[in-house]
Amino acid sequence: LEAHEVENWVNTWAPDTNWILWSETPWDISDFPLLIAHSDHFSGIAHIIDSVRNASVNSNLFDLTSHHECRLGKWYYGLGKTKYGHIPGYKALEEPHRQSHLVGQKMLQLAADKKYDQANAMIPRLLEIRDDVLDKLNNLQFEILQHNK
Repeated sequence: LEAHEVENWVNTWAPDTNWILWSETPWDISDFPLLIAHSDHFSGIAHIIDSVRNASVNSNLFDLTSHHECRLGKWYYGLGKTKYGHIPGYKALEEPHRQSHLVGQKMLQLAADKKYDQANAMIPRLLEIRDDVLDKLNNLQFEILQHNK
């Protein structure tokens, strides 16, 4: 933000509706990666898209982790699996989460190879996957709350 934009931002900012939805819910600290996965994936995908659109792929983006190594993946394949592996929403999250990493990595590689048109053409698919991951995260969080009642 530019300095002159801060006041307007402060006056118009509102929390994400998902924050409000879950704010009064008692979560176990071990489920923290699941709760911030929305933000992680939303911002990570936005960063990939910005990098592709602006042809500004740098070497740090190639540290993009696999779906096993990101914060959500570590939770998913570790404690999450132990605690919630039996919940249908848990299993439904795996494939779109994996796809988000694969498509993001492919886009970055295309951009690094200066194949910007091909990388940009994949943006709608990445956004579709992002939305699917976010929906699956919402469903899983809801199922976990129902399970823990």
